[in-house]
Amino acid sequence: ERVPILYAREEFSQQSSSSLQWKLQTFLELQSCNADKISNVIVVGDSNDEMGAARMLALWWPTVLVKQVKLLSKPSLIELKQEVKLLRSELQRLAGSSESETLAIAPEAEAHGASKSVSPATRRAR
Repeated sequence: ERVPILYAREEFSQQSSSSLQWKLQTFLELQSCNADKISNVIVVGDSNDEMGAARMLALWWPTVLVKQVKLLSKPSLIELKQEVKLLRSELQRLAGSSESETLAIAPEAEAHGASKSVSPATRRAR
């Protein structure tokens, strides 16, 4: 099954200079067009703006499970390899999970209270 991938910058960067605003607008559009068809949203990104927008989405759209994957903003080659490994091993599981979750990779994960491993940083049941 094909999964649509949305890019906030492509759609909304002309309307605002704030990447947080692009992401929020993308999620609002997703919600308004597909509210009855979507049960899961997986947000993958390397900025705090994606994660903040994902948390807002969870508040606005309580019937949808929001899963977040926080990548490093400036990964080394080794860290990038770990991120790819994490995504390959976790995306299918995330899509099938019946709870909202946040996965993160260290060292940035540490700043958000997450562990120092390439594993789920926090899990939040809905």
